[in-house]
Amino acid sequence: MEESAAFPNAWNAGAKGDREKGKGQKGKGKGKGQKGQKGQKGKGRAGKAGMGSRESEDLPEERRRALMGELEALAQGTETGAVPRVGDRVLLQVLGKDRAELHGRLATVRGALPGAAAFTVRLEEGREGTEGTEGREVTASAEDLRVVEARASPLPETSLTFPKSLMGLERKFVHEAAEALGLVSQSFGQGPERYIAVFRPAQGAPVTGVPEAPEAAEAAEAAADADADVWISGVVLDEGSQDLLKSAVAVPDDWHVFADRCELCRGPLSNPKPLESANLKRSVTAEQSKELQRLRPAMPCELRVCTLARGNEGIAVGLLGLPTLDRNPHVLVAARGARRGAGERCLAGVRWEPWTGEALLLRGQLKQWHKAELSEEPGFEEGG
Repeated sequence: MEESAAFPNAWNAGAKGDREKGKGQKGKGKGKGQKGQKGQKGKGRAGKAGMGSRESEDLPEERRRALMGELEALAQGTETGAVPRVGDRVLLQVLGKDRAELHGRLATVRGALPGAAAFTVRLEEGREGTEGTEGREVTASAEDLRVVEARASPLPETSLTFPKSLMGLERKFVHEAAEALGLVSQSFGQGPERYIAVFRPAQGAPVTGVPEAPEAAEAAEAAADADADVWISGVVLDEGSQDLLKSAVAVPDDWHVFADRCELCRGPLSNPKPLESANLKRSVTAEQSKELQRLRPAMPCELRVCTLARGNEGIAVGLLGLPTLDRNPHVLVAARGARRGAGERCLAGVRWEPWTGEALLLRGQLKQWHKAELSEEPGFEEGG
């Protein structure tokens, strides 16, 4: 620290070495003049003290542009692998034989075949030698199309997962840039397994995943007196989403299937409490509680599947899209036995891995479960 205090400026350090030894200019300054040069390059303790915050610690502009490009593409619906929608402008990138010379042509999507495996597109004006083909409709495989302009609303269930190798400054930039673009970003995992996933907001809904529903809010106010008996609050999935989960997640034949709800907090939404073993920081609890209090029963909502936990006793999918007082908001898909509480507890030691299956967007509505209703479930435990 003495060295740092002696040279508050790296350039002054070099000058002082020259004055004291008298020969620093000729390269014989016996060390102090050389330390000044190190300070100039931002090395050593003297350099750090002299330069304060260093521009070398900023994310390189080239890397910023690359990350921003990926995020902007997601926001615009033109990310790699984006599913074309009717009305989208696409670029044909023919991967196989191109007898019709369609590679590099721009077109507009006119229709989709079942399963979105192929699309009917109308060709735009092409390069020289392709006269007379403008306006012609052709069918192209989905893998041969790349969305360049999403004129229709992009699919909300699409996400972008960044690799675990991102550095700290890159992670910070991704979170800040995603927020600026109106995207939802979330970190998952711990230590070297930590990664970031970015999502588009659901159609017609704020980033909380809950659209405005004045009628539902008014209905909830009329039932406010029943809040005192509420045991847990969360989301009950609609039948379509339950079926989607059951078909997307492989479950052993002799296991009990749940796939019906995501618990957000204990007690009513108006007075939420952390779920057991949530172990959240006080500041996080306060912030999430405030967001939960804005919600009302019966409001429709959307949740994105982002992680998967598969253990010896239970299987669950992690979700993103709503405030919660649970460290890992999820839907218990199935458990070895019919006791929901036992299946939930077994997930405590299971690693949550990134969801690598087809993008899933689950829909349902907010619900408050009363103790009397839950007590009818097999193995219901007041403490679990």
